[in-house]
Amino acid sequence: MSLDGITTHFLAKELNECLTGGRIDKIYQPDRYDIILIIRQETKNYRVLLSANPAGPRIHISTSTRENPALAPSFCMLLRKHLAGSRITGVSSLSYERIIEISVLTTDELGDRKEKRLIIEMMGRYSNIILVNAENRIFDSLLHVDSQMSRVREVMPARPYVYPPDQGKLTPFEALQIVKTGELPLVEAAASRPLEKALQESLVGF
Repeated sequence: MSLDGITTHFLAKELNECLTGGRIDKIYQPDRYDIILIIRQETKNYRVLLSANPAGPRIHISTSTRENPALAPSFCMLLRKHLAGSRITGVSSLSYERIIEISVLTTDELGDRKEKRLIIEMMGRYSNIILVNAENRIFDSLLHVDSQMSRVREVMPARPYVYPPDQGKLTPFEALQIVKTGELPLVEAAASRPLEKALQESLVGF
């Protein structure tokens, strides 16, 4: 099943209710594309799979166990350094895009509290998992995207994190407000297209 922005929006709401307040206890990377977070929430442990696999990017609670490499990959080690022991303060999604953010609060060696975000971008072959600080600077990402790979958006350590370009589409909420006026929720550029195509090109999340 392909993941769309509307499903992502409600998935983030469910994960937020389930995981907020939980403590990230352990972090594993069983293969190139997948990260597993073991989150302790009161007396229950949740195994949360984050996947940037181009064939099926996703985030969900899992009950299956997988064998982990004897030596953890470098990105997994970085996540352990920054996130192990942190508290989840919220799970949110970017306005009907296929992006979910896990916000956490950590304590550094000096006892200072730091806010960080683990961003899961679930966009087919452009999928990625990215760790950023409170200033929106990238610590590192599962997959690096340099200027030769993308002129629009670099994803590299120390670079500012930039959201994917806005598509100029209507959100489902905006579309419903337009429907209430008796009009079709279409952007001007798509108005001459067949209706099913026009709606797809006009509405974000589909």
